[in-house]
Amino acid sequence: MDRQRIEGEAKRQFGRAQEAVGEFAGDARTQAQGMARQAEGAVENYAGQARDAVREYAGEAAAYAGEAYERGRRTVRRQWDRYEPDRYLREGRQVVRRQVETHPLVSILIAGAVGYLLAYLIHAPRGGSGDGVPDYARRESRYRWRD
Repeated sequence: MDRQRIEGEAKRQFGRAQEAVGEFAGDARTQAQGMARQAEGAVENYAGQARDAVREYAGEAAAYAGEAYERGRRTVRRQWDRYEPDRYLREGRQVVRRQVETHPLVSILIAGAVGYLLAYLIHAPRGGSGDGVPDYARRESRYRWRD
């Protein structure tokens, strides 16, 4: 329960008493002040209720967020344990190492072929006339020697 709710309820009750005193004494001003104090207390009480509701919903939202985080963390951990990606990497390294150790010459030839293929893909001519001269080395006809 919020402090604002308690103060609001106290003001409302005091306003009720003040209104009753004003009504009993026949004093309209005291009666009006009591009604105003009741209204002020009711507003404070409702504001306190709103604060309590927001605090409650914020707490529930935080709890739901924490629960969702934990559920996701458990799922990731379960999948990690199930598939063990580091195990596949380790096994792949062992297979490659075994092949290189048992067939070193074939491994060197394969590595050389892969390197040559990559170099060809990077430095291969990209179309054009096909005569092997790069575009930046071509000259226009006005720069040719005349015979």
